[in-house]
Amino acid sequence: MQLNFPATKGHTPAGPASLTTRAETFVSCQSLAKRRRLDPRCVRPTFCSSTQEPAPNGSSFSDSTAAKVLARYGRSQQALKRGLPPVDWHRYHLQILFVDRTDTVRARMAAGLLEKVAEWNGLGRALYPQSCGISVPEQDAVDPSTSMTLMTQAGHLGIRTKIFAAPRERLVREDLDRFDVVVAVDADIREGVLQMAGPEHLQYYSRKVAVLTDFSKYCGPDLLREGGTAILAPFFRSRIAADVEEACAAQGISRPSLQQGPDGWNHMVQTIVVACAGLTQYCSDSWPPDLPDFDPV
Repeated sequence: MQLNFPATKGHTPAGPASLTTRAETFVSCQSLAKRRRLDPRCVRPTFCSSTQEPAPNGSSFSDSTAAKVLARYGRSQQALKRGLPPVDWHRYHLQILFVDRTDTVRARMAAGLLEKVAEWNGLGRALYPQSCGISVPEQDAVDPSTSMTLMTQAGHLGIRTKIFAAPRERLVREDLDRFDVVVAVDADIREGVLQMAGPEHLQYYSRKVAVLTDFSKYCGPDLLREGGTAILAPFFRSRIAADVEEACAAQGISRPSLQQGPDGWNHMVQTIVVACAGLTQYCSDSWPPDLPDFDPV
């Protein structure tokens, strides 16, 4: 499976003295992108020049925003201890692989929806999702009628239709090391992925391979937050609002029948949206506050 890595340049790690400024400017960049509603693909998870603005309560802008970043980072580290996979931002982007049975519906839908959530949060150039399956048939093309149905549904959600038109990909052993985070759509798929790792490496890859719904409870009530700090776009907030508690409690992503009405499909979409919101927020929170500036040159 081919990966596309943004070019990066070596840096000297920043010392503790720069932590406050870098933490403040990281939040400033993301908040500015949301306030202006810029094209999210033009926004990178990077640090811009810091500005000192007085906060309403008299404390400095730097102090208040740095505290928020440190709190978010601490929250991600607590989730890491509870079993979420480690996230390494030192290449300034993350390659995320979604895995289902045949790379037809669930993994592709997760990749498409993660793109949408990441773009909304200003991480469209930082989170790169792909999909594959553990048991892809020899004929890697999706049935034309199924493909057309999926592309139609993807269009309704604003997802790039080419995600569902591409040939199916089969998971190979090397993918476990090529990607930063490997996300299975349910526990059975995760077990199949770990079998590929082999018993001698099981402990290491058990930390790296997660189930998508492991992230469903990460955002909690913030999922429905509105305004400039909203995690989800209004369209997706409205999709999940009525069933958000059920979606947060889901265990694995069930594949719907495309011939039995919209209920199963809508449930799958709601569950994936909630999980992808949690995954995006977890990755964002895991950005180390003392990571040096990103230099694309």
